[in-house]
Order: sequence, then C-alpha cells, then structure tokens
Amino acid sequence: MMRINKENIKNNRTVRYAYYFVNGIVHRKALKKKAEKTIETFGVRFQNPEEREKTIADMLQMNSRYGYGFSEYLYYHFAEKAMPERCSFVADWEHLGYTCAMNDPDNAEIFDNKWITYKTFHPYYRRDVQICKGAEDAQKFQRFLSDHERVVIKPLDASCGHGVKIIDTKADGEISIEKYKVLLKESKGRFIVEEFIDQAEEMSRFHPASVNTVRMPTIRVGETVHIVNPFFRIGQHGNHVDNAGSGGIICAIDAETGIIFAAADEHGKRFEKQPDTEEQIIGYAIPKWNEAKDLVTELAKVIPDNHYTGWDLALREDGWVLVEANRRGQFVWQIASQKGFRAEINHYLKKLGLKY
Repeated sequence: MMRINKENIKNNRTVRYAYYFVNGIVHRKALKKKAEKTIETFGVRFQNPEEREKTIADMLQMNSRYGYGFSEYLYYHFAEKAMPERCSFVADWEHLGYTCAMNDPDNAEIFDNKWITYKTFHPYYRRDVQICKGAEDAQKFQRFLSDHERVVIKPLDASCGHGVKIIDTKADGEISIEKYKVLLKESKGRFIVEEFIDQAEEMSRFHPASVNTVRMPTIRVGETVHIVNPFFRIGQHGNHVDNAGSGGIICAIDAETGIIFAAADEHGKRFEKQPDTEEQIIGYAIPKWNEAKDLVTELAKVIPDNHYTGWDLALREDGWVLVEANRRGQFVWQIASQKGFRAEINHYLKKLGLKY
C-alpha cells in the first residue's frame, strides 16, 4: 500500500494529480462535513453519538493517510475490517496510476473517443454506428434514423452512461432539425448514434429497460491474456443505463465458470435478486461464457502496446457484441466481491516489468 506523504506527492505526478483531485485542498472541518454528508446519503445508522464520531474520525484518517474516499470507506465496509484487509483494496484515485502504467499514453484517444474506438474495433460491434459533429450532419442523422427503429445517442467522450439517450422513431416521431441541434448542444457539439442492441432474453429479463452488459477486464502479458474480475451490470428502477454510477447493480462473476457470486450497488447495498423484476442474481450462470472469454482474448491483442482494457459486452440472440472499450476502467468489482485487488494487480505489474 502506498502511504500518501509529501515526498511521494512531490515526486509522482500521477499521485499528486489524483490525490488533490480526490481530496482537494480543503480544511479538515470541510472534510468532516463531507464525511457526514456521505454517511447521510448512505443511510448509515449508529447506536449512539460516540460510535458516529469514532467512525467519522476513522473515515478522515483513512482519507488523509491513504486517500480512500468516504464513499469507499462505506461501501467497502471498512468499519468491519482490520487495517491489512483495508489496505488490500485499491483506492479509486490509485486505479489511474495502475491503468496508466499498463497502457501506452499514445493510444489514449483510441479509447477516449467513441468514434475512433468504433473505427478501431468495428468488426466486433456488429451494428451500424455513425458520428454526428455539426449542423451539416443533420440529414445524415435523419437517414440513420430512417434505417433503424431504435437508436442510442452517446456523447463522444462521456463515460459512466452520462448523456446517453435512446430514441424510438415510432414512439418519438420525426426528429426535427431543431431537436437535432439540441442533441448536439447537449453533447458538446458531437455525438455518435448507434443502432440499438436488442439483447438476448436471458439478459433482458433482469431489467428490460436497460441493456445489461458484462465488463470483462483483461491484462495481457506477452501473448497470454488474463481475464481479471469480470462483472455483470444490471439497471434498476427503469433507468435505461446499467452503470453503477447511474444506480446499476454490480454483479461479481467467477472468471472461470461465469457464475455470479456477489452483487451490490455503489452504496454497498447487497442483492440476492434484482429488486424490480425479482430475478435471481446470485448463482446465475452468464450464457455463452466461453464465447465471451474467446472474444475478449481476441480483442486484447488488437492494440499490442496496451496491456489493460475493460471490455463492455452485450449478448444478443446471435452472440456477443462489443459495446465499448475502456483503458482506465475503475475496479468496482471490489464493491460487490468485498475483496481487494492490490496483491493481484501488483502481481501482474511485476510480470510486465512495470512499477507504479
């Protein structure tokens, strides 16, 4: 575990950037108020005021010494864990250093720009995708809508499902030039429009309103591709995205068998079943799991200089398709599994001859 101190903040640019991004240069009283607000948001209850103050003091210590966010303290259930187990978890600010160490920065745009991602990996999308980046593309956009009954709008460089919209041409009617301009403005002047993915019934039944995807992170060492801590994401409450940051459920999958063994949301709430549909989550075996593993093993070899990628896959009736690729995917499976990733990822860094 890297302890935060003045020396490593000074000497490590990634540490310096991430530390000040997470903590900010704020007064301890302001941090305490932030901790109290997080406790309120999570709905944590205490037996007495003394227990509450003790927990807040512990949260502040874990934050100032090691950089664990207040939300991380709660959804990793640090109050129930001894220090060695706590420090086995990779803090959110640290994941940037790990993922950046494993990937060539010159390849960043391939993954950060959704249109370039599509052009790089288009054989694996198996659906139509088009870029729209100005008023001159309005007719092209309308032609795309005429060819597809349902489409998905994604801002070019957004993440965590932010800004994603679904358009149903039958239900929504014709999209006027004025509406197109609104979409452009909301997407900061450019977006991609994709043919909607009709997911297989086995995945849809958990939450029909969202395309429920599998994130399969890979670490490539030489010609060997390791699939590390995959997870299934399920939407909730009618939301049309499944991302944890938008309220989705994170379901930890056994990489060998494809069976879900734990599930939680970003507030640390545990699940046995999807609360809206009552579908059983724990013990569910992801269909066509070996095909999914074969697909990401092939994908991981497309960009040789990148060793770590989080691949988002969706299952259609005719097989798996690529949804997106992420070079800096967060290690959110730690929330569901309640297992730290530090020893495992340090093992892979050592194999790669890398340091962080």
